[in-house]
Amino acid sequence: MAHKKIEYRIEKDGHGEMPVPVTAYWGIGTARALEFACNGELHPRFLQALAQVKKACAEANLQLGRVDAKIAKAVSLSAEEILSGQWHDQFPVSLLQAGSLFAVCTNIDEVLANRAGEVLGGQIGQFNQVKPAEHVSAGQTPYDTFPLALRLTLLSEKSELEACLLDLERLLRRKALALEKVIKPGRVHLQDALPLSLGQVFNSWGATVGRCYRRLLDVNSVLSEANPGAGEIGTGYGTASKFPALVVEKLTEISGVKLKLGDDAVRSNQSMSDYVALSSILKEIAIELLKISSDLRLMNSGPEAGFGEINLPTAHIYKTAVSLQDRSVPIVPEYTAMLCLQVTGYDLTICSAAREGQLECNAMLPLIAHSLLAALEALTGGIKLLSNRCISGVTADLSRCKHNLAVSGVERLLLSTVLGAEQASKIIAEAHELAISVRDLVLERQLMSAEQFEQCMNVKTLLAHETGGFAG
Repeated sequence: MAHKKIEYRIEKDGHGEMPVPVTAYWGIGTARALEFACNGELHPRFLQALAQVKKACAEANLQLGRVDAKIAKAVSLSAEEILSGQWHDQFPVSLLQAGSLFAVCTNIDEVLANRAGEVLGGQIGQFNQVKPAEHVSAGQTPYDTFPLALRLTLLSEKSELEACLLDLERLLRRKALALEKVIKPGRVHLQDALPLSLGQVFNSWGATVGRCYRRLLDVNSVLSEANPGAGEIGTGYGTASKFPALVVEKLTEISGVKLKLGDDAVRSNQSMSDYVALSSILKEIAIELLKISSDLRLMNSGPEAGFGEINLPTAHIYKTAVSLQDRSVPIVPEYTAMLCLQVTGYDLTICSAAREGQLECNAMLPLIAHSLLAALEALTGGIKLLSNRCISGVTADLSRCKHNLAVSGVERLLLSTVLGAEQASKIIAEAHELAISVRDLVLERQLMSAEQFEQCMNVKTLLAHETGGFAG
């Protein structure tokens, strides 16, 4: 099969000449970035945020008279085209990139300059009418543009995770109400302990997820701080005094995300603590989901030699020649656990990258951005799968819960509250030896009346909360 020959144009910069595909809206700056293994697909939400930032800046420069009106409007229109889904194939530079923040910012500046020039009647690759640095990037540097687009992206991605957490909390609370009458043995150190209801177990998970949801909301206050026009070290040198506030106002309107002007742009340039705070919460969510996934697998273990107290709807059955029986594998909790372990690894990467900052800059910000977005996507996808394909269909194995409760020693514990531990042990041992029920032996010895025995052996008296005590 014959391949179409790619035609090139030659572009020149201060470092020399380079060939660029004739049809490319990007230019020599992007071509140089691609030489340093920056090639890949730019994260779609980051691209959207970057286009929103560029549109807001173009409109601010238009209002302030810093860029010719025709050019500013053409740049704004070109950014709008990207937001509508056009030109996405013109961004071959990945978010994880060499050269700190420059590659992706150069890429969009060149694309917008070429497209705006084309709108004004020029040809791509010439940059005669619209220049990337002079017009598209007026009042901006990669050191403020990249972080601003990142914060916007994180707030957008985070909102989807928040919705998933809220849905999971509500699902767990509903499941708690459905299972509140099913009582099972509790376990500490994997040893039999006091009983509790399955409703209490699921309600506790709901409370845990609810706390994670609220902590995730709390980080909005720091992520929403924006510092457009801060410059390479945060002093804002060369930027119009009204530019930062105007960009924040316009960007809030364009994106629909509430932003506020940061109180210290120098700090924002130097410190990665806002990103570390978000990563820490994502790690916390991952750890809690790991615990829930582990407990689901334990309570589903069996079918005969394990706990077997719940049934998971997502089990996958397979047969092997050496298995004792068909095996049901809890694949969704296992997969969720793998995603959560991955998120804890991202947190270590983010923390390590955050402390690599030197003086007024942190060249590792692309790595932080890549890891945070990957962590957000992993948790969002994992929670959706766990909710829809596992927890929503969990049912209790009533007979197994009753059996486990009976052999856990709870009968002896309840009887001892009236007869004392020593006499209770003797009665239970004698009943087993005579092959009669404990109830019959107690009534035969006239140790209690039938009514007193029923009241004594009510397992619900050992629960911390009576049935119906779950928050919805």
